[in-house]
Amino acid sequence: MNLKLKKPCGNCPFLKVGAIPLHKGRIESICADLYKNDRHIFLCHKTAHGGAKETSACMGALAWGWKDGRLPVAARFAVAVGLLKTEVLEKLAPKIIDLKPQITRRKNERRRESRSRVP
Repeated sequence: MNLKLKKPCGNCPFLKVGAIPLHKGRIESICADLYKNDRHIFLCHKTAHGGAKETSACMGALAWGWKDGRLPVAARFAVAVGLLKTEVLEKLAPKIIDLKPQITRRKNERRRESRSRVP
């Protein structure tokens, strides 16, 4: 995970103001994926699709995860070894969207629950 970026891009999709327009439901889908899978790192759209030599973690996505207490594993490791400062994430948090994704449970989890309720 590359952490060269220290703040979100000017049109980061995680910003409350100035975010790049996405298709309806796309940011919710991204957030749901990040919420369900803490091994996933969302890449900065400018480094992933802009022809950059190296990709970098999206600081907006990391700040969103920080706000919700759900940093990805790699980011938690980076914090632990001093590569990522929580003060940076804390400072960014007010600029980041407030979104709690609706997580749907898997069918087998629902089946287990319904079986445990049967007398």
